Amino acid sequence: MKNIGILAIAIITMIFLSSCSGLDLSKVSDEDMERIADKAIVCNAPYMRFGTGCCLDQNSNAICDNDESLEASEKNFETDVEEGEVETGEETVKENQEEVKTATEKKSPSFSSSFDLSEFPDFLILKGTDVFDGVIVIGDDNSAGAFNGAYDIIDELSAEGYNVGSLKTASDILGDEFSLNLITIGNPCENDVTASIMGNPKNCDSGFEKGKAFIRLYENGDNIAVVVAGGNSDDTWVAANMLLEPDKYGIKGSETILITEGKLSNFWTEPEVTGDEPEEAYKPKQPLSSSVDLSNYPDFFGNVENVLNAIMVVYDDPQEAMPYAIIGQALSDEGFEIGSGKTPNQVSDPFGINLITMGNPCENAVTASIMGNPKVCDAGFVSGKGMIRIVQNGDYVAVVVAGKDRKDTWEASKILANHDKYNLKGTTIYTDTASKSVIPEDEYWGEGEAEAEAESE
Repeated sequence: MKNIGILAIAIITMIFLSSCSGLDLSKVSDEDMERIADKAIVCNAPYMRFGTGCCLDQNSNAICDNDESLEASEKNFETDVEEGEVETGEETVKENQEEVKTATEKKSPSFSSSFDLSEFPDFLILKGTDVFDGVIVIGDDNSAGAFNGAYDIIDELSAEGYNVGSLKTASDILGDEFSLNLITIGNPCENDVTASIMGNPKNCDSGFEKGKAFIRLYENGDNIAVVVAGGNSDDTWVAANMLLEPDKYGIKGSETILITEGKLSNFWTEPEVTGDEPEEAYKPKQPLSSSVDLSNYPDFFGNVENVLNAIMVVYDDPQEAMPYAIIGQALSDEGFEIGSGKTPNQVSDPFGINLITMGNPCENAVTASIMGNPKVCDAGFVSGKGMIRIVQNGDYVAVVVAGKDRKDTWEASKILANHDKYNLKGTTIYTDTASKSVIPEDEYWGEGEAEAEAESE
């Protein structure tokens, strides 16, 4: 007690002297001040010693109440930020954070850990049914390989008894791709849906190499996306066919890299001309008349027992058989049995059979013959437009589906394939490629095109 009293007196004396005589307390070390204050300063409950003074500690937890409040405030702020509930003006950021989180998840789907490519197509079939629970997608300006590969998959699944819907292009479903089960065919440069599923890579052809392809299985929540893509058109076509035989080609897990170079001939061979198809098979049941128009398509061919009574003629290049696949699939969906497509050099007499001939006279010699071998082979065709025309020749009829270029022909083929939807009538229909629609004749012709049409006739 005696020592404490002495220390207290000493402190009081020092403070007094510092105020009266200019004593510099800065020369007293912090350690000495702490030691002196520890002995001289007494804090009665509910206060506690803190540094060289006292602070309030009402809950007796040895933490100054002021510090405790600040710590709790900081903790609450951190929690609010994590939960996205911090207000900015009149709005909260929670909704925005959720949107960003959702968008990020959608743009970067992960490989599937729930399913295996070796089980294809079982994970896309509704249990207990024959319904294919997915959509097959190609790009809007797709390569022939993706298109043909898509139809090879459709044909095989249909042959196995599955109810497969129609082929879709990327623009048909873009924006809804994460709410559907998908088989998306073609690399990100060719197919916007593939690009979206793969997180929109900066370089759309990054990781792709000619002669190789991959098949990947992505999952996004409850949905599955199978991506089939190669370094070029042939690679994608081959990979699509390999997918149909996963055991044979070792396709398993969530990703399989395939060597596709030089293997297209394993899946496609040019059909041979057999010469055993009698001309009588293509004669209609009754003579055609001038009243025949597209409102009667395809019945005016005189089909017997759902067998299409016409030959479908495509380009010499089998990889450009997209219009044949579009129209052929539609006819199959309507219940018709169709034969294999023919190339122009396989048709010896275009005037002795019923025809659906695709491509303009520059591209298809049969079209050229049917249209009178025009001096300028693309005369009458307008860029960005297409036409569907019935040409009658005695007892036979030819339907010409053509455009200025192959994309125009492709879009015209889609319109013929959906003839009921477009309510086609007359002997000539004009189409617009950009709007994918039927247009009136005066809208089809541009300045000087009408004269070119007249010269071609």
